[in-house]
Amino acid sequence: MANKSLDGVLTKKANTRDAYTNEQINDLMLCTDKDKGYLHFASNFAYIQHPVKGKLLFDPYKYQVGLMQSYHNHRFNVNMLPRQTGKTTCASGYLIWYAMFRPDSQILIAAHKYAGASDIMSRVRYAYEMLPSWIKAGVTQYNRNSIEFDNGSKIKMSTRSGNFYTLKQLIDDIGPDASRFYYLSKQADQHLDFDIGIARSNSKDNLYYYVQYAHARICSVEKKYLESGGSLPDKFNEDDFDGCDELLQMALSAQFVIKGAGENLQPHLIVYYLRDISQSFHQFYNSVNILNAKESEQNNIIRSLIIVKSVIASSLELLGIEPLDSM
Repeated sequence: MANKSLDGVLTKKANTRDAYTNEQINDLMLCTDKDKGYLHFASNFAYIQHPVKGKLLFDPYKYQVGLMQSYHNHRFNVNMLPRQTGKTTCASGYLIWYAMFRPDSQILIAAHKYAGASDIMSRVRYAYEMLPSWIKAGVTQYNRNSIEFDNGSKIKMSTRSGNFYTLKQLIDDIGPDASRFYYLSKQADQHLDFDIGIARSNSKDNLYYYVQYAHARICSVEKKYLESGGSLPDKFNEDDFDGCDELLQMALSAQFVIKGAGENLQPHLIVYYLRDISQSFHQFYNSVNILNAKESEQNNIIRSLIIVKSVIASSLELLGIEPLDSM
C-alpha cells in the first residue's frame, strides 16, 4: 500500500508486506546483484523528468553507464564532463538504488550552493516516487531535505551553503608546512576538518604550533645552557636521575611508530606521536627548573632533551616539514 506524506508525495509505509509475482521476484534478484544491480534498476525502474517529453524511463547512454560503473567501483571519483550530460540524473538513480538495496547506508548530498543540493535531492525524490510500490523500500521519514528508509539507510541533503577555500589560499594563509602537517594529521579515508582560526594562532590548541614550539623550546634551553658556560653533553653520566625516564621512553618508541606508519602507509601516526612526545616535553619543562637543577642532574637532563629534539626534528623531516629553531 502507498500513503501520502505531509509533503503530498507518494511513499510506502515502513515494514509493509507485499505479494510478488515470479517476474517481480526475478527483477528484485537482478536489482540486488552486488555487481550489476544498479544498472538493471536504472534501466528498468528509474524515471526522469524530461524538459519537453515529461516522464521518461531512464535509458542511459554508454558514457552514463560508465559513469555509474565508476561510482560503483571506486569510492572517490573526479569526473570531468561538460554541462547537460546527465551527471545529476546518473547520480540520482544510483543513489536511490544504493539506499534501497544496500541497507544501513548513510548518504549525504552536498553542493557548494543550496540550490545545487536541492536539485539533486528533488531528482532522488522523483525517482523514488515513480517506482512501482512493490519495489520501493518503506520510509520512516520523508521530507524535502531527507529520506529515511525502513532498512536503516538515510539520504540527507546539506542545508548549509559555504565558500570555497582553495589549497593555495590555505598555503598562503598558514604556510606550506602547517598545511602539510594538518593534511597528514588524518587517515586518507577520513574527512579533514579543522578550525582555520586555531591553525593561525600561537596556542597549544594549534597542534602544528605546539609541536614546533617543543622543538624551538629545546633549542632555546640549549642556547641558554651554552651561554651559562656549559657544553652540550654527548653521553649520560653515572649519576642516578630518573626524572627524564618518561621522555626517553617516548623518544625510543619513535622507531616503532615510524616503522608502523611506513608499513601501513599511515603518516598520521607520526603526527599523533609528535603530539604525544611534545605534550610530555612541555609537561616536563613546566615542572622542572632545568637551568637551575643540580649540575650532576643537568648533564643528564640536557642529554635527554638533545635526544628528544633530534627525534622531533627527524619525525618532522620525514613528513617533509622543516623543524623550527625559534618562534
